[in-house]
Amino acid sequence: MNDRIDTSHKNYRLNHPLMFAIVMQDEELCRELLNRILPERKVKDVRFPGEHDPKTLYHEIEKALIAGLDAKSIRLDVLFEDDSSRFDIELQMENTYELPKRSRYYHAVMAVDDLKKGSRYNTLKPCYVIFICPFDLMGQGEPVYRFQMLDQRNHLPLGDEQYTILVNTTSRAEKTPKELQALYDYLEREEITEGDPFIKRLHAIVQTTNQNREVRSIMTLAEEMENREAFARECGLKE
Repeated sequence: MNDRIDTSHKNYRLNHPLMFAIVMQDEELCRELLNRILPERKVKDVRFPGEHDPKTLYHEIEKALIAGLDAKSIRLDVLFEDDSSRFDIELQMENTYELPKRSRYYHAVMAVDDLKKGSRYNTLKPCYVIFICPFDLMGQGEPVYRFQMLDQRNHLPLGDEQYTILVNTTSRAEKTPKELQALYDYLEREEITEGDPFIKRLHAIVQTTNQNREVRSIMTLAEEMENREAFARECGLKE
């Protein structure tokens, strides 16, 4: 008996924040994503904090949604060739003009989580917060913006190893590296670049995930919550 793909339900693309969070639980895909965003650094290994069991992943995300928590960001430890770092990656679809202060909060949360009681501050790992956005928050047309703490007069880095990265998927092709352009084309228009196995694998996993009834129920729940929050804001019931 041949398996048939159920086409009666809505298919979610990778540019849905929860779909992105679920797909990026694949260590190999997440490692390749980081290698494309940070090509100057070679990612050797990706590890998710705590227990990482794909069988319980959907249940954990559903519990987080029901509890009203943010399940759209991905926390992970990354081993580079020269050090080990902590990352928070999130797909941010709407420009709420709060990303700079949100990154400040995420950095603080990860630092508190990273520093064990009684440990010295220099044991804190380098910390990256990455927002992947279908808009240009800074308005300069750059494909990737990288921020770190600098002395304003002399442009000297503070050396706190705290980095915020804004990924602009709407940048013009002539300014965008080929590897990133393939990713941007897929996120923006679901275009699959010929000869790019990373994009093909991304698409295959998105298709497979769309066939999971448990995932579809989670997506529906997420959209209902987002619609309610948007309606509440329009009515002045929520800031």
